Amino acid sequence: MNTSDINLPASTRTVKCNTEVEAFALRADDLRFFATQFKRLHSKKLQHVFRYYSHQWRTWGARILQAAWRRYKRRKLAEELARHESMYYMQLSEDDDDDDDDDGDDDDDDIGHKPATESNALKATILASKFAANTRKGAAQRVRFVEPGDSSLRMPKLFKPEDPSF
Repeated sequence: MNTSDINLPASTRTVKCNTEVEAFALRADDLRFFATQFKRLHSKKLQHVFRYYSHQWRTWGARILQAAWRRYKRRKLAEELARHESMYYMQLSEDDDDDDDDDGDDDDDDIGHKPATESNALKATILASKFAANTRKGAAQRVRFVEPGDSSLRMPKLFKPEDPSF
């Protein structure tokens, strides 16, 4: 048996990815916290003691990583939404600027404003339909009522496993 394999724990869990996986970077505070908690695991004595707790420690570590991933995805979606909204409003302001540049001929006003009005109406219709779809999704998710006293539905909180005392 290789000496490099001795220090590595045997995996007891397999994870199957259902969707595309994207890499991300943890914040410095997350990495620092994560590293300090696992720094002591290099001791042979502690590795032996933590064999019993390995599943708990892995679950706890996975929860920290999941929380960091959710923060990252939420921030990325917010940035993307802001970018799309700013592009939409920039396009609307450019359309308004184009309308202001008319030379004042009354004969061309009916012809010039009709496509712009139709495209604005189409954009408004698309935005309204997206808003309605999102509202329906949110309403469907909020319909589920849960009895406050129903203990079978509660998930236990996963706390950090206790450090062993020697």
